[in-house]
Amino acid sequence: MYGYKSPLLKKHEVGDTLRTRCRNFPGIVNNTTIDWFFPWPEQALYAVVNVLIPEQFNLVPQQYRDSVIDYFVATHQSIHGYTEEFAQTLRRVNHVTPKHYLDFIHTYK
Repeated sequence: MYGYKSPLLKKHEVGDTLRTRCRNFPGIVNNTTIDWFFPWPEQALYAVVNVLIPEQFNLVPQQYRDSVIDYFVATHQSIHGYTEEFAQTLRRVNHVTPKHYLDFIHTYK
């Protein structure tokens, strides 16, 4: 994503051992970022696509606009199911973020 890879550390230590490791290696704690990506609700997906593809959008005739918007939302929602299937089948994790949805919409603008 950023052009470099960093190791992922997973610790299950508690008490003095964890405290000692954090004291000896402060970079583990100080340089850690946790990103939580939750799926957007369907209403939010519709709101975003309605803002990004306004009524005056010339590429889509007005009678097909609602169908195109439904397509964007349904496609993005179906990706979550395929991502879980991908993880179970190939044991590889694929993250779908709101940025993917925005990029997907922008490819059609």
